Amino acid sequence: MITLENPRPAGGKKQGSSESFDESRLAEKALGRLLDGLLEVAILATEASEGSIVLMNRDQELLTVGLAGGPKKSLVRAPRRLLSRSISAWVANHGEPLLLIGPARDPRFAGLDREIKDAICVPLILEGQVIGVLSVSNRMGTRNFDQGDVKKLTTLADPSAMIIASTMTQIEQERTRLIWERKRLAQEIHDGLIQDLTAVILQLEVCEKLIARTPKKAKSQLGKIKQQARASLQELRRLVFDLRAPDVEEVSLTQMVKSCVAEFEKGADFAIAFKVTGQERELSPQAKGHLLAIVQESLTNVSKHAEAKQVTVDLRYSPKEIELTITDDGCGFTVEEATQRAWKERRFGLMGMQERAHILGGTLDIDSKPGRGTVIRVRLPL
Repeated sequence: MITLENPRPAGGKKQGSSESFDESRLAEKALGRLLDGLLEVAILATEASEGSIVLMNRDQELLTVGLAGGPKKSLVRAPRRLLSRSISAWVANHGEPLLLIGPARDPRFAGLDREIKDAICVPLILEGQVIGVLSVSNRMGTRNFDQGDVKKLTTLADPSAMIIASTMTQIEQERTRLIWERKRLAQEIHDGLIQDLTAVILQLEVCEKLIARTPKKAKSQLGKIKQQARASLQELRRLVFDLRAPDVEEVSLTQMVKSCVAEFEKGADFAIAFKVTGQERELSPQAKGHLLAIVQESLTNVSKHAEAKQVTVDLRYSPKEIELTITDDGCGFTVEEATQRAWKERRFGLMGMQERAHILGGTLDIDSKPGRGTVIRVRLPL
């Protein structure tokens, strides 16, 4: 049968997606809406009873993305089809449209459902590469599909391929970003929290031995351990904030940064001032997520290394750009040495902030010298 991948009755309601990626759900929703609309238009334009859209995946199989419903729903449960086992696969392999009248009589597809009256499959092609296949089947009434219907689908498929490919690229970028985020989080826990807590335990063991012999020294040591434990608690709070951060699609950047600053200030040994100037601009979820992470990483570095008393987070909106500045009055550092050390040790702090700014098409500048504090400035063009 022609609707092996994904039959959908004309005017039918969405039943569910064959495969989803929770991590990239925003782009996945956009792709689902795009395919839903494309399939609806294709069915209406050709007066078909049902249709399907399948997309190529990296394994060179066909990945079902559209909807399953209608009288043939029970025949389309398998989400993936090998390129050698369906009409859509034939079209994907050959890269050309296919019009079938009574496909059971076509020797290439002898094993198909004999109830299929007629069908059209057209490839979705971008820059010479097939990225998927759009199909319709069983034209309503007594008439069969003809070359005019093939032209309608081809005309619809050509511009749609570019939009679909762009959305799929966004999904892949989001997936890559989330993998990178997980690695960063794991590295931070290993390099920071785990090592700090290990040091606390070792120092407590030393204190146990000192209490009986030199109580004053033990008391002094306990004071240092207490400070280190507080720093570990602050780091843990930040990690928890990362994990339960608000939905970046629903919350503004100003609200996100304000919440981050308030959460961070609870356990910090320094004061944090948050300033906002200009008319707030609408940003993509990706941009908000990266800018928030830069704020978090900057405040974490201040907490760990700066010995600062005052920090200012300044968010400025202008018609042409967004400028985010984090300033502290701490001990400062030599930027070149710190950057070289970060690259050599593959640490995610400075590297991560620079990478985030680069992903957004912006710039990140660090101005710091020993004894003169630090200024981190991000500029994001709009």
